[in-house]
Amino acid sequence: MKGFKIKLLKLLSLFVLWSQTLLAQEFNLSNYLKKGEKDATLSVFTMLQDAAKHKNSKVIIEKGTYHFYPEKAYEQYCFVTNHDNSMRRIAFNIKNFDGLTIEANDAKFIFHGVMMPFNIENSKNIDISGFTIDWHLPLHGEGIIEATDTANKTFDLRLADNMPYTIRNEQLIFIKEGFEHDLNHAILFDPKRKAVAYQTNKYTPLKMINQVEIRNKEKFDFYNYIDFRIPEYESQNQEYSIKAKEIAHGLVRISGSELPPPPVGMVLVCKGQFGKDRIANAFHINKSSQVKLHNLTIHYAGGMGILGERSEDITLEGINILANPSKNLMVSTTADAAHFAGCKGNIVINNCNFRHQLDDAVNIHGAYVIVEDILAPDKIGVRIGHFQQAGFQFADLGDTIGFIINEKLADVEFKATVKSCFQLNQHYYIITLNEAVTQKLGKGFIVENLDWYPEVSITNCQFADNRARGLLLKSPKKTIIKNNYFSNMMQALLISGGINNWWYESGGAQDLLIEGNTIGDCNYDGEKRPVISIGGKWENNGRMLGKIVINNNTFNNFNPSIIKATGVRQLEITNNSITNSKTFPALEPDAFVFDIKGVETLTTQNTKISNGFKNKLKTEAVKNTFSDIK
Repeated sequence: MKGFKIKLLKLLSLFVLWSQTLLAQEFNLSNYLKKGEKDATLSVFTMLQDAAKHKNSKVIIEKGTYHFYPEKAYEQYCFVTNHDNSMRRIAFNIKNFDGLTIEANDAKFIFHGVMMPFNIENSKNIDISGFTIDWHLPLHGEGIIEATDTANKTFDLRLADNMPYTIRNEQLIFIKEGFEHDLNHAILFDPKRKAVAYQTNKYTPLKMINQVEIRNKEKFDFYNYIDFRIPEYESQNQEYSIKAKEIAHGLVRISGSELPPPPVGMVLVCKGQFGKDRIANAFHINKSSQVKLHNLTIHYAGGMGILGERSEDITLEGINILANPSKNLMVSTTADAAHFAGCKGNIVINNCNFRHQLDDAVNIHGAYVIVEDILAPDKIGVRIGHFQQAGFQFADLGDTIGFIINEKLADVEFKATVKSCFQLNQHYYIITLNEAVTQKLGKGFIVENLDWYPEVSITNCQFADNRARGLLLKSPKKTIIKNNYFSNMMQALLISGGINNWWYESGGAQDLLIEGNTIGDCNYDGEKRPVISIGGKWENNGRMLGKIVINNNTFNNFNPSIIKATGVRQLEITNNSITNSKTFPALEPDAFVFDIKGVETLTTQNTKISNGFKNKLKTEAVKNTFSDIK
């Protein structure tokens, strides 16, 4: 009996210890915040430090409004692809976690100045939900066109009190908390539609800069390649041409634009110079796996909303990224809503609503790097193609990479496996291979990581009212786009397989289904584009896209150009309905609904096309056609 009691006591002790351990894994922010404390930044940092000591920790954030300021935030230098690299002040630094749940009860997070709310790095099994992200003051500028003078090419801009500003050297400067910008990258929004204005390209962007001569520039010694788009080079031979003068408090007259003055009542939106305008993304998911974000709202970010790079298995469920309606702002994020570069596994986006971005709703791609040097038979030096991809982890041990001739842009010439990838600096990497490649290499080669592409599922979402495109799709893995709504300033879907020598984004769709979507007005900025743009390369045995099926979709567009496709092996356009919305005057009334070129097998059947669109189908260099369009 005595022995039994001893055993029972031991079991009870173990149970108590086990229970305490379980309790220690749950952390409530209310236990870390001091009474009356407005700045939650340091308390969140301390709480996450404690949570990091345990596997599968859970953080509870009670309902309320929490402010975050940069002065007491964790700081680290961040390479954030397709952004401007910098020292980031981070509110939620989720680094080296093995299991973490953050559960908020309808909490509101308000950020001040230049901050990155969430950094998820070298972590796995992360589940985050239940809050709203917004900024106290936005990091872009907005103003209403109050009056115009066509003869003198001036317009008066009314600035609200949430837009601090100054006039400096005849320039309108928007002043933020620790940040400022000018009128660069301006675009018009229609406040009634809360979307980019029809034919904004007649009036914007404002021509801000004149080129000036650099004297004695022959003395420069640029021995290596220089990307002159980098801000410190780009601004060297520039001077401002736009002038600003304050007429009254909150009213500024703008002169010097070469374009006509914008219409009265439109909202002019701007975010400053390229290379200095993507500094405060909301989420950075880097070198992580099994990350789920759900039931969140992002009203604002000074960059992208959600960015994933070199990560696996990311799910976005019930995410709203849209401007805060209570603030009467036009913009949600100053770049893409969601962006995935060099990811693999599964990217799942379901039941999301992405609106009011100053760039694309979703972009999924890899990255090309450029062969700069042959250092040894098995060793090459490569450079990043775009300065805003600096520091991007292109490859690692065991990755299979493919070598492609840039100008030829055919399929991969040959492959190799990576032994190591050493980042000498953020622009130049040394890659050691398991195979000798020097005999195969020549001038003009670029390199693609063939392993890091995801399968993609995007369903039941809304992508609308943003500056650029709906979806950019470059993954060669199985991709499903189903039951979504689109209405975008540019194309609803851009499916390219070529090399964009600006961004050097890699990939090309090989197995893509676009089904059951409703697509409203697109391409209303004034440029002539199709609603769906598909661009492989078919000349000279170029790199073609694979199988693309566009089935059972409803198009209601003011312009007849619906699908333009080149360089596809198998293209099926079936069971679609196409009507004329008549929302705006057609930009190209004689365009063909389907303009197909360089396709091996084309099927266009059972598609109803509005009588208002007179030219239905145009084909060139199509080997096999199965069509009932007359």
